[in-house]
Amino acid sequence: MSTPKCEMCGRDIPNAKNRQKFCPDCVKKRQAAQSHKSYLKHREHYLERSLAQAERRKQEALEERMLEELLLAKRPEPKYSITQVAEKAKDLGISYGWCSYLLSVGKVCME
Repeated sequence: MSTPKCEMCGRDIPNAKNRQKFCPDCVKKRQAAQSHKSYLKHREHYLERSLAQAERRKQEALEERMLEELLLAKRPEPKYSITQVAEKAKDLGISYGWCSYLLSVGKVCME
């Protein structure tokens, strides 16, 4: 049985498989050429994708910074203490949560 010859360079193919047409060196060259050809064909898509990814990362960093600033921001002091609201709720005969809601919307006064 004769060893097959490489279609590109004409050398014998060592340990050739059933339908092998190229030697290992030529296979690498063909793969590199095909990869480059594919890159050139889709170059604009790759550029758009990388720009979109950069924009997305920039937006995520901005959102993360805004969230961090929001979490670190000082909260305003409450108008009424918990005991004041609890006493007012007890006087009105309603729950603490409902009383604090009514105070926040201005339907009940602390006087």
